[in-house]
Amino acid sequence: MRLLLLCGESKLKNITYMNLPVTQKHFLSFSRKLFLSVISLFLVFAACFMAYQYQREKEYKVELLNIQLQDCNNLLYEKLHDHPQDMTEVISDYLQHNVLKDLRITVVNLDGKVLFDSQEQNVEQLGNHLDREEVQKALYNGVGFDVRRTSETTGVPYFYSATLYKDYIIRCLLYTSDAADE
Repeated sequence: MRLLLLCGESKLKNITYMNLPVTQKHFLSFSRKLFLSVISLFLVFAACFMAYQYQREKEYKVELLNIQLQDCNNLLYEKLHDHPQDMTEVISDYLQHNVLKDLRITVVNLDGKVLFDSQEQNVEQLGNHLDREEVQKALYNGVGFDVRRTSETTGVPYFYSATLYKDYIIRCLLYTSDAADE
């Protein structure tokens, strides 16, 4: 192909553009690049979706466990309401017939003093529970829970669920492990 160009002094110059052979092949064709782009976009979307679903599933499990422990709190309150003078006997009987394994129950008065703990016989040595997160939430909202806090008494991680009643707070605890949370 020949082109004629006018230069500043009206001289004509012939410039030839050659069709040079392509010595460098593109590694990927356009269709392959497009395909890989679409696949990459799909994989990123799938990873984001899986992360979102994992978080939702985790929240669902926490809510389900809280509901189960709130049911335990309510059933125990009904039994204690019917037999208020036999707290130790009522709770011990409830624990023997409960289907939840590793359930621990603590009854706290409205001042934070522990009235009963199913794993600690000497409740006098237990500290005031008024500053515990689930107890604070129960005092403020009527119910509260705390996930994966290690017990100050036993050193074991528990899921805590507390419910406020007229005279006291019933708190059910369930042992958690990394496998149970995942």
